[in-house]
Amino acid sequence: MKNKLFLILLSLMIISASNEPIKIESNTLRYLGEKKYSLFEGNVKAEYENNQIFSEKMYVYMNDDNKIDRIICEGNVKLINDNITATAKKAEYDVNNNIFYLLNGVKVWQDDNYLEGEQITIYTKANRIEVTKGRNKRVIVIFKPEEDENGENNVP
Repeated sequence: MKNKLFLILLSLMIISASNEPIKIESNTLRYLGEKKYSLFEGNVKAEYENNQIFSEKMYVYMNDDNKIDRIICEGNVKLINDNITATAKKAEYDVNNNIFYLLNGVKVWQDDNYLEGEQITIYTKANRIEVTKGRNKRVIVIFKPEEDENGENNVP
């Protein structure tokens, strides 16, 4: 089960490893040079490789070397990679520490598998994922065991 959860969330880490160009569309874009960030607002859609991110707002923060330091998505965040979909109210990527956060009512689907929690933190360098419960809700995991070539469930 631990490996299944990791596979479900692995594609959410792709943004940290991608060297491919990223295309971002939005209704408006504001660059605040002195504050070193760009704000994309309104029907934001970011595409790179076979990944898509949708949100109402996307903040892209730069460091003093004008490299991306942090990305924050807010409002109806939806991440899609192949057959994996994740939703949350907020997502944040700390580029320097290679940590990805999905926050507030997180839900992840992969085929018949499902994961739900208040927050998911993905530590990409440490190959570790933490899912925390909400105030009045526990972490929920539903997974369908894979079948082997004989049609038997592959459960340890």
